[in-house]
Parts: sequence; C-alpha cells; structure tokens
Amino acid sequence: MKYFLIVTTISLFVAACTEKQPDSATTQTPTLIKATTVRPITIPSTLDSVFTCSLDSVNGQPSQETVTITDKSKISLSGWATDEDIIPKVMFIELEGPGKVYLEASRGGKRPDVAAHLNKPGLVDAGWASYADLSGVVAGTYKLRIIQVEGQSGSICTPNSKIVIN
Repeated sequence: MKYFLIVTTISLFVAACTEKQPDSATTQTPTLIKATTVRPITIPSTLDSVFTCSLDSVNGQPSQETVTITDKSKISLSGWATDEDIIPKVMFIELEGPGKVYLEASRGGKRPDVAAHLNKPGLVDAGWASYADLSGVVAGTYKLRIIQVEGQSGSICTPNSKIVIN
C-alpha cells in the first residue's frame, strides 16, 4: 500500500509540473485596427502601378472576385504583394467605394509558392495580413487596392477583388 501511495503522489506531482500550456494560451487573437478615412501620411502622393499582388483570403475563406462582409466589427484579409523585386515593409489596404478607407497591413507571411512562381527566391516573405474593425465604414461595394511604401516611393496594386460591406 505504501508503494502505491508513493507512485500515485509522484505521478500527480509530475503531471502538475508539465510545461504544456492550455490550448487557449497558444492561440493568439490578432489585434483589430480601426479602419480610417484619413489617408496615412506615410503614403506618397504619387504611386507607381504594379501588378504583383493577390488577395487570397477573407475571414479565413478563399477570396473570390466579390466577397460580402456581414460582420463589420472584425475582418481578416490576407494575401501577398511585391513591388517587382522587393518587398516594401510598410503596407496599407485601400478600399474605394462610397468613400476611401485605409487599413493597416503587416508583413511576415511566408510565401515560398510566390517566390517559386515568380522565380525570385528573395520574395519568400511576400505574405501580408490585415485584421480590421470596419464598424464605422459606410455600407457599399468597395474596390480593394494594396499600397506598399518603401522610403519616399510607393506602389499600388489592384487585385481583381471587390468587397461588399452590408
């Protein structure tokens, strides 16, 4: 009986001291940034047109030519974009419809498929994501554009994507 108590006590002690975190601790909720109608001052007044970008998903679902958003309080967009051979660090998403709206976007998504397709290994980090709160945005149909800024220059790319906000 004494052996059984010792083994049980040790087992409980080891189980209580594991380093495994609860599942909720490993899942991070992205910070939602409020959309703004004010054009960010870091966007140059003149932007070069480029054609190397894509909107791949909206709220975790594959993007389509027209996507409808019903919950404006939280939206996630992701895709990839390059300015020809470079990956500018500063990015914004511009929605143009009944007005213009700007969303911050962040870099960091690994996209080896893009680098392979364009045959440019340096573009492996071309992925981007934006997590926004559009609750203040007027309902309507918006054309999506991706703006990239590098120093004093910038580019704009228009994937074939429209977002309908209800």
